[in-house]
Amino acid sequence: MAKSIATLDGVPLSGVGAIAWTFQTGFAPFTAVWNVHNTQWERQLKSKIGQPLTLRIRDQRGTETRVQDVYILHVVPSDGPKRTAFLVADRRWKWTYSLVSRDYNIPRKDRRPRRVWRSPDTGA
Repeated sequence: MAKSIATLDGVPLSGVGAIAWTFQTGFAPFTAVWNVHNTQWERQLKSKIGQPLTLRIRDQRGTETRVQDVYILHVVPSDGPKRTAFLVADRRWKWTYSLVSRDYNIPRKDRRPRRVWRSPDTGA
């Protein structure tokens, strides 16, 4: 039986912690912290901060999951002197959106629709 392996743009990730990816809905990006050996970080990943990368996870059955547009955001404290830990996120971290604080499509207590604009066709 083959062992599971996860790579980020061809660089094997350290199996010290859990390596997982979740496909979730909404505006908030999925984030995770992963580790690599210091030499791999310096040679292959350090220059790719903020660039789209591909995550490949192959499980013990040989099934491969590929996730595109994974970004390294920044380095975080590591649990060992020979490893570099970094925060990754999906592409939603780049999305710009503003908070809308307003209630829309709320019916009145008597259930009549609320008209907030005048229709140019009816003149009402």
